[in-house]
Amino acid sequence: THAFNLIVAEPGARASIVETHTGVGAYWGTTAARVVVAQGAEISRTTVLAGAPEAFHLGATEAEVASGGGYQSFVLSHGGRLSRDEIDVALDGEGAGCRLDGLALGRRKQHIDNTTRIVHRSLGAESREVYRGVLDDNARSVFQGKVTVEAGAHGTDAYQLSQNLLLSETAEADAKPELMIYADDVKCSHGATVGALDDETLFYLRARGIGEAVARDLLVEAFAGEIIETIDGRAAGIVRNAVTAWLANAEAAA
Repeated sequence: THAFNLIVAEPGARASIVETHTGVGAYWGTTAARVVVAQGAEISRTTVLAGAPEAFHLGATEAEVASGGGYQSFVLSHGGRLSRDEIDVALDGEGAGCRLDGLALGRRKQHIDNTTRIVHRSLGAESREVYRGVLDDNARSVFQGKVTVEAGAHGTDAYQLSQNLLLSETAEADAKPELMIYADDVKCSHGATVGALDDETLFYLRARGIGEAVARDLLVEAFAGEIIETIDGRAAGIVRNAVTAWLANAEAAA
């Protein structure tokens, strides 16, 4: 399957969009999207990649944001043998903004790749980017994020962070945050973390009568829940339910 979406928000318009990509059996799916956010408009887009265990999914999005406009994206990846999602955002107008967030849930031998590129081209633009991963078994996640501040884009405010939680010794998380700055008077930062569940917190929960499996699930839900809070409206419930279902299916998927 090969799909293309064109999303246009005219001046002052508001839109909230939820996309779910799923299927059965072994298949290859690609999706491409072009997003145009006019002056003062806002688009919130949630993409759920929930393919079958043997599926391959490739997605790419190009977004342009004009003065005073905003683009918010959240990508949940929890299905498929391999999934790769690329997002390119150009902040073309003064005061334009974007927020890119994502959550990767992987187990068995899944490979989940998120690649983002944000270009600040005008004065006073702002970007926020947080991607989190929860990986079990032999799953692997890759995050590549690049923020470019072009010459003359003074007053830029950019923040980028990749955080990963490994539930097994054979899971792997690779992160490559990157900043390229060609302007003065900017505020830019990036970072990446990879770690396991905190033993002291697990002990605290178990000491209060909570079983180990339940305690682990509670910590994973808390880790994922922090980023889910950035989603507006009904889309947050869709993502939260997917996390709960993923945890519940752990034994069947092992």
